[in-house]
Amino acid sequence: MAKRSKLVVFSVTLVAAVLAGCTAIKTWQASEDHGDKPGTGFKLKVANGRVVSGRFYLLDPEHPQDFQRKWSVPIRITASDSKSVQFEFDLGPAQKKRLSLRFLKSLEQEPVEADLRDESGTSIPTRLKFTPAGSSP
Repeated sequence: MAKRSKLVVFSVTLVAAVLAGCTAIKTWQASEDHGDKPGTGFKLKVANGRVVSGRFYLLDPEHPQDFQRKWSVPIRITASDSKSVQFEFDLGPAQKKRLSLRFLKSLEQEPVEADLRDESGTSIPTRLKFTPAGSSP
């Protein structure tokens, strides 16, 4: 029931934002090729220059930028502003990932580069290039 409650709260918040006059929701995507291993990717929904929701993807190694050939899970936004977003997602039991993206320019422009970092702060940031969903990176 908790998942349904969160979905209802998110839906109500999103509808309220739209009714309050926010701009259209845009979908941005970025992927990273890992050679013979599955690629990773993100799709982010952005409204008023802030990430409001998204998904993490494991992509087919033969098609590392094809979001149609994928396995995905939703991300949970823990903090978001016009320059960054912190989020988490579960890859399986006891496999929670906490990451952040720091955008190099406004999410109103395209393409947008961002540095992906593990929230532990121990990883080297990975530079991702976000483009409108459906376009080539």
